[in-house]
Amino acid sequence: MTEAISLEMLERLAVLVADRLANVQPPITQQRLLVSIKDAQSIIGRGRWTVYNLIAHGEIEAVKAGSSTLVKVDSLRRYVESLAPAKVKPMLQKARRERAKRESHEK
Repeated sequence: MTEAISLEMLERLAVLVADRLANVQPPITQQRLLVSIKDAQSIIGRGRWTVYNLIAHGEIEAVKAGSSTLVKVDSLRRYVESLAPAKVKPMLQKARRERAKRESHEK
């Protein structure tokens, strides 16, 4: 016998997993202090030129090591934490409105 998992149960599970993962720390040898521009792009999900612009405007910090530009990981964390929360409307309500609209046009 299988039971349906409610959305609320899935949300609770996601919170528990996120909490556990947040408390897991890699060994000190795996904690990087500096990353390449390419890695910084991947970490914050933005493009190359955006990363360079963030450096130019002082929103993230970078250093030079020879000819390489390396981004300070702590500054990436601070940048991400400074971003405003997204305001997203639930898609379920939108889908219901669109379905109701279609059904009213069909009548």
